[in-house]
Amino acid sequence: MFKRDSSSLYLLIKRGRHELPAPANTQRARDFRGVEVPPVLVSGNHGNIDKWRLEESKKITKDRRPDLWDKYQASHREDNKKKRRTRKAD
Repeated sequence: MFKRDSSSLYLLIKRGRHELPAPANTQRARDFRGVEVPPVLVSGNHGNIDKWRLEESKKITKDRRPDLWDKYQASHREDNKKKRRTRKAD
């Protein structure tokens, strides 16, 4: 049984509402399984998190799949050349 106090849960039940109070804001852990979480992931800035993920995926691909990395680099060189040609034409 609930004590008769001014807690929000008691008041909600007493008034007959079937909704629960909003959960409290909690912070994410600064370490995960003994490894420190990068500050950018804890920051909540989704744009910076996306950039960080892209850079990390590039690092991993470069280390684990140099063959794919070379193809990626070659395709980006071609894209950059096309962009430069388009700019000069304008």
